[in-house]
Amino acid sequence: MERSTRLISLLLTVRSVASTIFLCFVAFIMLALTGIYLVRGNLDQIFGVPPTPIGERLYTDFTPQDITEIHLSSNDAKATFSRIQGVWMMTSPVKDRMDPRWAKTLIDFTLATRAADVIPNEKIDNTQAGLTDGMISVRLGDQHGKARARFIIGRRTGWLHFDSQTQETVPTIFLQPRDRSRKSHIYACTGDIRSIFKESFRFFRDHQPFLFAPSQLDKIHVKSAASEFVLEGQGNRIPWRITKPQKLATEPEEMKQFIESGLFSLRAIRLMDRAKVNLPSNPEAIDLAITIHSKGQAHPVTLSIYPPADDKATTVFATVSDRPNTVFELPLRPYLDLVSLSELPLRNYNELRSQKLIDLDHKKLQTIEILPRQQQEIRLQRPPRGLWQILPDDGPPMPLNEAALYQFLKIITSAKVAGFLTDSAFLTDEAQDEMRYGLHEPLLTLRFGSLDQQVTQLRFGRDKDGSLCAHCDSSDTKHTIVKMPDDFLSTLPLRLRQWKDTRLLAIAPMDFVNLERSLPQQPTVRLSYRDRDESWQVDQNGEDVSAKLNPSRAAKLLEVLGDLRVNRWLSESDADALHALEKPAMTMHLISRQLNEFGESTGLSNKTLEVTPVSTQGKSEFFYGRLSGTSDLFVLDRRTALLLALDLFAESD
Repeated sequence: MERSTRLISLLLTVRSVASTIFLCFVAFIMLALTGIYLVRGNLDQIFGVPPTPIGERLYTDFTPQDITEIHLSSNDAKATFSRIQGVWMMTSPVKDRMDPRWAKTLIDFTLATRAADVIPNEKIDNTQAGLTDGMISVRLGDQHGKARARFIIGRRTGWLHFDSQTQETVPTIFLQPRDRSRKSHIYACTGDIRSIFKESFRFFRDHQPFLFAPSQLDKIHVKSAASEFVLEGQGNRIPWRITKPQKLATEPEEMKQFIESGLFSLRAIRLMDRAKVNLPSNPEAIDLAITIHSKGQAHPVTLSIYPPADDKATTVFATVSDRPNTVFELPLRPYLDLVSLSELPLRNYNELRSQKLIDLDHKKLQTIEILPRQQQEIRLQRPPRGLWQILPDDGPPMPLNEAALYQFLKIITSAKVAGFLTDSAFLTDEAQDEMRYGLHEPLLTLRFGSLDQQVTQLRFGRDKDGSLCAHCDSSDTKHTIVKMPDDFLSTLPLRLRQWKDTRLLAIAPMDFVNLERSLPQQPTVRLSYRDRDESWQVDQNGEDVSAKLNPSRAAKLLEVLGDLRVNRWLSESDADALHALEKPAMTMHLISRQLNEFGESTGLSNKTLEVTPVSTQGKSEFFYGRLSGTSDLFVLDRRTALLLALDLFAESD
């Protein structure tokens, strides 16, 4: 009995110890789970990550800036890439620059792709999903070597996903996360980027010879056996200029195209390792060299282009100085979706230079001379603190039509050349050129004098084929003869009357004395005005009808005469106008006080104004006119002519 009691006591003691140990183990497990939860915020490491809900993004816990490493592998190739000092580089299988577009595309896809469907591993055939043969393995890592995303990409699924935000349907692909604790499900994910992985990842190797920011580029040097030129500038801050062989302005839009759509967009058809390509070792064998430099860059980068294999070749080989182990096969002639060398202005800088005929600062102009070969010369000047004037051959300066001056300068300064015919960079004989292009006896010479006493001369002539040519002797263009549109001269005001001020009469009320107006089938009206008391005296057929006058209408007529302007001037020998004015519809004799430059009366001025309609059929929109004391005829618009013929006795205003 005593022995049985001791045995039972021993069993109870052992059971108590075992229970204590088990409880301690459970407590340890719970403590460990609590620690993991406190550190990670979840127990996914122990029990696995729940599948991503449909419609949610697969990866959300990093940004594009966090990724500094990319590892890719397929059944037949592997490649690794690293972001070094902001530039993506391929580190294996060769050391070369990575195309940054594909790094961005891959990272953006990883962060944007969403679960369109979720499938447990055991319910799908990996082979049919393309997750064995033909699969792509992707690993994105950060600067500490930690994997931020790991997954394999299979084939495209048969499902299309409707994106409620873009209102578009997008394709889906099979994707299986390979991150720890996320391997239990396969997803149909939005987006299809499989095309960037084709041909053993060769497109991840940068096919661009040049990598630069267009806004930071400050120098371009292009050299071939036949020509050499240098361009200097910097984006929108410093205008680009040709600095060699001449100092020339450039065409902003052409430079933008050359840099952004040309050099920056230039891409090879394929890349090869330098050791596998037989290139000439003689530097003189290089057909064309393009050197670029960017602000803050220690050394310029040179693209050396070798001659084509033969006349029928459509591609050429090239090397670039900052990637010496890579050979580029560049398109020589137009190639689908690529910029070809033949499309770039690499042989003649004239395609880049400014197409402006002349560069003038109108604010600094003081004189303009217009010298047609077979017409009257026109000389214009702007006196200090004064307005532009016409300087006739005899007589005092005349007021100038400011609108004509504005239009003339606008045409001249905005004119674009149709082509460049000669250039000192191409060893032309300037004396022979002047005769060849008709500039030794120019059709028209324009001279522009500035406040600093500098004179710029522009000459126009025609070559033996009748094409219009021009030469400007400014520092930028003194060695160049250009071709102009054949109708260019017809757009210029080359006759003196086109420059005359449009003001025909300017009679102030205080200087008006009287007028006599004759209209068809109406009695002649004589109208006198006294400014002192603003009184009118009106005579009609010898009868005083002052009481019948509408003063408001008389004042309106006086206002018109105070600033009477023509619509345009006509030649004094215009046959149509002379014929129409043989029997004018209205004749007005005007007497006003004549003043000198000090505003002192020097007598009376007598003028006769004649006006008649241009058309005798219906309502004429324009009227011919003639004023005694002026040589040129003119045209008035209908409104002005009707105001001159205003009924002075009507009751309404």
